[in-house]
Amino acid sequence: MGVFSRVLLVGSAGLALAALVDRARIYWPFTVDDTFITLRYSKHLAEGLGVSWNPRGEPVEGYTTAAWMALLAVPHALGLDGLAFAKAAGVVLAFGAMVAASALAYELTRGLDVRARRLAALAPFPLAVAWWPLALHAISGMETTLAALLVTLFVLVSVRFLRNPTALRGRSLGTLALLAALTRPEAALSCGVTLVAQLVMTPRPGRRVLVRAVALFLLAPGALYFVIRYAHFGLLLPLSFYVKAQGQVDFAGLGEVTAFFLPFAWPRPAIALLGLVGVIVAGRVLVPALLGLAAFTAFFVFPAHIMGFEARYLAPLFPSVAALVATGLGRAAAPLYGLVDAQRERTARLSSAGLEVGLAVVAWALLATLVLPGHEPDGRARWLAYGEGLQRAHITLAHELRRLRMAVRSPRIALLDVGAVAYYSEWHTVDTFGLNDKHVALARRKDVRYVFAQNPELLVVVSAEPSRYVEVFDWETPLYQGALARGFGELCTYRFLDDYHLLVLARPGSTLREAMHCERPQPPKAVADEQVQAQMGSSAY
Repeated sequence: MGVFSRVLLVGSAGLALAALVDRARIYWPFTVDDTFITLRYSKHLAEGLGVSWNPRGEPVEGYTTAAWMALLAVPHALGLDGLAFAKAAGVVLAFGAMVAASALAYELTRGLDVRARRLAALAPFPLAVAWWPLALHAISGMETTLAALLVTLFVLVSVRFLRNPTALRGRSLGTLALLAALTRPEAALSCGVTLVAQLVMTPRPGRRVLVRAVALFLLAPGALYFVIRYAHFGLLLPLSFYVKAQGQVDFAGLGEVTAFFLPFAWPRPAIALLGLVGVIVAGRVLVPALLGLAAFTAFFVFPAHIMGFEARYLAPLFPSVAALVATGLGRAAAPLYGLVDAQRERTARLSSAGLEVGLAVVAWALLATLVLPGHEPDGRARWLAYGEGLQRAHITLAHELRRLRMAVRSPRIALLDVGAVAYYSEWHTVDTFGLNDKHVALARRKDVRYVFAQNPELLVVVSAEPSRYVEVFDWETPLYQGALARGFGELCTYRFLDDYHLLVLARPGSTLREAMHCERPQPPKAVADEQVQAQMGSSAY
């Protein structure tokens, strides 16, 4: 690749990075509450407390991303801001995933005119600009973009291995599969399917290389990790598998899967056509990876996964999809270069470099303005409102609890949205949803007595209204009623969204009844009017 081509490619990558950083700046206030769950485990790991939800509490596995959790222990060990590190790392990893997609597109177009290959390598960058959720996932604090990078690199090495099965590529496949599985559980299924297909399609000498590499770099360390985590946590799977799959109908996630892929086909059939052409151009070497990506997708058809905002769980597939579309674009553009070469032999009027620049500009203009999946202003408003609400409610409550931590003999709180509250308050936190509490998870949130047996100073339930409890989640109503029966009183409310309020109840005799600075629940207007009238009537005598 010459200097001119490098300038085009680097310039394209630079524009995409600038757009990603600008979007990340806009979406920066958005953080998923689940992010703080992982951060709490990371913090405890860095502090020498082990992988635990509550210090000196029962070992639980409330995260599904061991690799990301371990990585986020680094900033805590160095005394840095863990959340800022997670967001910044997410942006870097998102850009890295698109660089990997560029390399994948260049690899898949082997055999085409080198100028067409360079156009294909360029195309994933404007597609990254078009797919605006990439920036949202990058700054959410979750492991999404790390998974995207690892999955894309795995696909790239898979293609290269099938073309030339070397020991180094085999070891890379095993290592990437292990890291991807430790980042997202569904990646274990995807990589496993790919490796089995790879084994079938690789010639016999290459099979021995692959088997040896997978055994040493994937199966052995993976089995060791599984045995250690089972011995420590006592369950085959993380708690989220026991919580999130409860009470769902068949194919509950089909709508979300469809919503992820549909924008690439309708109302933009040309993009779907380019992707199909890309699959055909790639041919046999793509088959194992394609089967793995299909398995990744099928995993999310059932069940529907909680907190799958803007196709979060399918987002790791985006760089590979972009690479396939880019491959199709390279194939579609290849004949143009041949026409230019023929014309130059006759008239020498047309410049190959000029055509390359022109096509690059056209590709950017067409691809970057697609706005996938569409309606970004609506999404921006929704997720910024979420971030502002989290700051206004959960994080504000957490800081208030941290201020009062030493004023309470046993700082314990029980609630549903545990992430930010637990991370910032440093209170012992009972997860009433069950993501971080084995008993609650296995009891399917039906054991109210267990929650109160933990002696929480405060209980938080979600209410649709600020002035009185109005059920949002049916399984919280027995908690609310159980609290009132035990003498708990409504203390204050925090508004997350207009129809989502954190209603805080304090146990009988709690010192926090007067100490907490927060908005006190106000009675409904009709009740308030009756109280005013009663006060006026009593003052008349």
